[in-house]
Amino acid sequence: MNIFVIIATAFQRNHLLVERSLLSVYQQVNIDRNIIKIMIVDDNIDDYTEVIKADVQKLRSKLMLNPFEFETSIIRNQRVKGNSGSGAWNTAIFKIYETQPNDYIAILDDDDAYLDDYLYTSQSIINANSELLGIFQQIKWINHDGSDFIVNLTKDLLTSQAFFIGNPGVQGSNMFFKCSSIVEINGFNENFPNTTDRELMIRFLKHLERQNGWQKFLHVEEKIGVLHYNHLSRRVSSDLRLKKIGLDLFYQTFRHDFSDIDYEKSILRAQKLFDYQPEI
Repeated sequence: MNIFVIIATAFQRNHLLVERSLLSVYQQVNIDRNIIKIMIVDDNIDDYTEVIKADVQKLRSKLMLNPFEFETSIIRNQRVKGNSGSGAWNTAIFKIYETQPNDYIAILDDDDAYLDDYLYTSQSIINANSELLGIFQQIKWINHDGSDFIVNLTKDLLTSQAFFIGNPGVQGSNMFFKCSSIVEINGFNENFPNTTDRELMIRFLKHLERQNGWQKFLHVEEKIGVLHYNHLSRRVSSDLRLKKIGLDLFYQTFRHDFSDIDYEKSILRAQKLFDYQPEI
């Protein structure tokens, strides 16, 4: 079994990619370094792959990694560009699926970091239960002012209803799936400029919820595995104009799948966080 770590990178953020996210993968402990395969997807507007390759090689040389330890490839996004990494993630996911559909994928944003036992913990959970399709560890948010908080995700919050109302604690960097389970739902929806994590999780969970005993395919490890940096630098999710477009599309897509009460709760949350006003 291999674990593929997918990192989509944009805005020419090589310093964060190399010094934070990729470094955090290379520093994973207690795991066979040969089974961890890293796929960096260049989602920059202009082709930046050669620059990324050079910076990655410098880091690998500094850490004295041999070619088989944390094998790393850099590819160009071949699909929709700029929509919160969805096209870049799909580029990697479907490429992996072509040859290794039963392996696992872990997604990491280029400005976030894994704690050093994140992948070992995930692998241990899989080894104990090979039926699992999704594994989630908790996230610690680190704000630009130095404050932080923990998103206390629990397994009972893994329902499509919970993700329609809000996000109980799953985002790109703590997504860990069996590759085939994401391809079965056609990957990320590349039409969304944001809200991509919630959109994917609703479809993923609705797909599972049709099966009896569907909870057996999910695991939440109630400990912090990921650091999310809530910084002020450029991000797709910080553009409120694009956020409105994404939320409009989100409600057009899912409004009739959930109750009026759930819709009202979801709208109130969006108004509070993003000053969102729904289309009449």
